[in-house]
Amino acid sequence: GAEQKVTTRSYVLREKNLFVTEITCEKGDPRFRVDLVPVKDMNANFSHSVRRNDITLTKSYEGDDLPWETFGYVKGRIIGCDMNPRRITEGETVYVIIGMATNHDGKDYVAEVDKMLEGDVVAALPSLWEAHTEWWNKFWQSSAVDLPSFPDIETFWYASHYIMACCNHPGKIAPGIFGNW
Repeated sequence: GAEQKVTTRSYVLREKNLFVTEITCEKGDPRFRVDLVPVKDMNANFSHSVRRNDITLTKSYEGDDLPWETFGYVKGRIIGCDMNPRRITEGETVYVIIGMATNHDGKDYVAEVDKMLEGDVVAALPSLWEAHTEWWNKFWQSSAVDLPSFPDIETFWYASHYIMACCNHPGKIAPGIFGNW
């Protein structure tokens, strides 16, 4: 068959709780398959629906034995292709965009996720990416270590700061004493 080349780029936009995967066809006319499949959790109340290029799911953890109840909402959308057949032609990009939030993010967390995926979300991605990279540039310029005699410790220091930056957001629930560990 003819040569085909597809590239992917995935990222999470720090300030928006959006997970984005860009699938770009650089050569050829390949068929592809993207399935948005929820993972069931035996400890959660769970529901989901799939409609054409959209999936929504809810999970809740509730009960008297929990210190706080959590209700989550996820909405995913595939943008830039028809369902059947799923083909991407040379020069085209398909976007898989997933928004997520919980009741700990705010009272209207479902509406906020729905709003994230309204309209031309693809057109908004460059400005969201710019704000994302500006935040990370500022974060990494705020402190640094240089431990040439202890490269493993230096690597651990940077990795630890990265993990804490990922899971700490103003106004959000901070991780426990051991963070993500």
